[in-house]
Amino acid sequence: MYLQCPFPMRLGRARQVLFYQQKFVIVSTSTASFVFLWMLCCVTLVSAQEKATLTGVITDEITLEPLSGASIVLKGTGLGTAADAKGNYTIQNIEAGTYLVQVSLVGYTKVQRTGVVIRAGETLRLDFRLKESSVSSEAVTIIGERPMMDFEQTTSSSTLSPELIALAPLKDVRELAATQIGVVKTPDGLHLRGGRSYETGFYIDGISVRDPLAGTGFGLDLTPEAFADLEIITGGAGAEFGESSAGVVKVKTKEGGDVYHSTLTLRRDNLFFDTPVGWNTSRYAATASGPVPFKKVFPFLSGDVYFFAALSLNFTDEFYKTPAQQLRPTEFSTFFAPANDNKWDGIFKLTYKLSGTDKFTLLFTRSLVINQNAQSLQITGNDLQLQPGYQFAFALIPDSGNVYTHDTNVEALQWTHVFSRQTVLSLQATRFFTQLRAEVGGLPWRPGVLEADFDPRSVVTNPQYVNPNDTIVYAAAPSGLYSKGVAPLWHDHYAEDYGVKADLLYNTEDESQRFLFGLDAKFSEYQWIDLTRPWIGAPYAAGEPSRRLGIAPDIWRVNAAQGAVYVSDNVRLGDFFATAGVRVQYWLPGSFLDDAVADPNSLVPPGFREPYLKNTSNIFGRRVSFRVLPKISMSFPLAPAQTFFFNYGQSSMLPHPRFLYAGLDARYSDDSTTARIGNPSLRPEITTAYELGFRGQFSENDVVTLTGFYKDVKDLIVSAKLDYT
Repeated sequence: MYLQCPFPMRLGRARQVLFYQQKFVIVSTSTASFVFLWMLCCVTLVSAQEKATLTGVITDEITLEPLSGASIVLKGTGLGTAADAKGNYTIQNIEAGTYLVQVSLVGYTKVQRTGVVIRAGETLRLDFRLKESSVSSEAVTIIGERPMMDFEQTTSSSTLSPELIALAPLKDVRELAATQIGVVKTPDGLHLRGGRSYETGFYIDGISVRDPLAGTGFGLDLTPEAFADLEIITGGAGAEFGESSAGVVKVKTKEGGDVYHSTLTLRRDNLFFDTPVGWNTSRYAATASGPVPFKKVFPFLSGDVYFFAALSLNFTDEFYKTPAQQLRPTEFSTFFAPANDNKWDGIFKLTYKLSGTDKFTLLFTRSLVINQNAQSLQITGNDLQLQPGYQFAFALIPDSGNVYTHDTNVEALQWTHVFSRQTVLSLQATRFFTQLRAEVGGLPWRPGVLEADFDPRSVVTNPQYVNPNDTIVYAAAPSGLYSKGVAPLWHDHYAEDYGVKADLLYNTEDESQRFLFGLDAKFSEYQWIDLTRPWIGAPYAAGEPSRRLGIAPDIWRVNAAQGAVYVSDNVRLGDFFATAGVRVQYWLPGSFLDDAVADPNSLVPPGFREPYLKNTSNIFGRRVSFRVLPKISMSFPLAPAQTFFFNYGQSSMLPHPRFLYAGLDARYSDDSTTARIGNPSLRPEITTAYELGFRGQFSENDVVTLTGFYKDVKDLIVSAKLDYT
């Protein structure tokens, strides 16, 4: 549960207080209640028991040599030390209790031992052996049960492990994310802390997979069997994330290992025959992973190669009483659409590890969704409708409703190189392509010969007449549902992004500071074709010229670019953690918009030209806008196993391309009174967010979290009727 404040133009003073103990959540927005609970949770009983001591030695796992300088800390207490030249360490004055002991050293995998019981007056010996880390230096080895509380966490986030994901009977990332506090799933997408669905950023292995044109937020469906972990960040996302004002849903996919492994899953709600009971739902999933014996073919190469592959098929007739007999997409065979809602997705990942200093990853993913869900194309703005995507008007003739085909694929190549124990470089090149088509029964967007009236409003069986004695008579279906004709929408769009990303990570020798330098650049091509009643103006006979593009054409193709340079510094002073960062973001709307604004004869209203030029800069003949987005977060202990955290940050969301480019191509302009005209002077939405909170672990199984947040959103987009002649 969480509190949501969806004010139409400005979001502010949204506070959230959460008390979480296993399955129980209490929400309050009262300031007095917040202060009272805060003071209650910050009370710490001081014990007069005799102090204890923890001692041991830190060695290399392979060579057994002592590791001088290794850091040993009791998380959440402020107690810690460093190993001496012989690897020995001693921590004194420890209160009796159960602790999480962490050992770390640059160049080695961090080790956490949970559930360490230290009794009053005793001297407990605890030795550790560390393993040299490969290029994936973020790995943590946990001895014992996974800790319930992360004392270093400065943000609000939750992580689902592969074990939890495997137990959840859910079929995609959105359903998994919706199980977490602060996340709500509605027909139009995911809402994080009351944010709009398009404000949620979706990342798979660091690649943004949000469809920038559909408006539904998520562009790529991926089977949960491919997830190594799923993290949902609802507050305090770092400077490396862009276009995610509400929060971030981040997925890391699995990699192959030294042992061959495969799984096969089959789930159905019937015994392989359709019945009126149930939704005729079936799910098939398979995975395979293991080493690739490439040395037999290439004996001169060193290193190891691993693969991971997964395939998932999901079919259902959903809750429809009378689903369509057969969906007929023009881009794919009917083989891919045996049900009313069809989802295919697959992933193939190759990992090449070379000498412990270099790692290469090649990733291919693709998903295909074919259904009749009108929410597939939900442009979030003033026309947003929070309702199921079922096309009610075509309930009597579902085969005449729109069929939506969403095809998405991602290719990525990543190289990670370890220069030293302190410095790691990561380079990534990606391609993201997504296409969405809405059509009817496999029909072309307009016929070569017009032999019938396709308008469902004009072809009514057993009509009921309105004002029969008037000069204008209206005919309507008695049931209010169409009985003939086809859906009046034909739509096709695609977005193709080519991106490059570079991250340089530097750790100081004593691990007190961690610097991240990065740059992110993306080059995009968008095409949009949106036609209402496209048969209007079609030729009456073969050979006759076409006269119109329906009654409301919106057609454009543009090239745009965006990116950022960012830097952050993570500081650790004992049990005090802080991160300060900044993201400098740039955006080029493209020559299509630049030329339209510069042309006095274009369709751009005069009032939009001057603000566009004012808000952008001319660099090498192209208009560019910049935005500086600061990020700050911190966490420090109030008492053993109790921490206070705070974060502040700004983030931005670019306007939907339709709001910028609609109707500005004179070749396909709509001269009707309902024509949409884009506004080149729209500025990105800017969200300023504050959050403060408290975390405390009061027993081995009980953690309390109190969180309050405030958001301020500026430059929200609205539409107005413009009398422009």
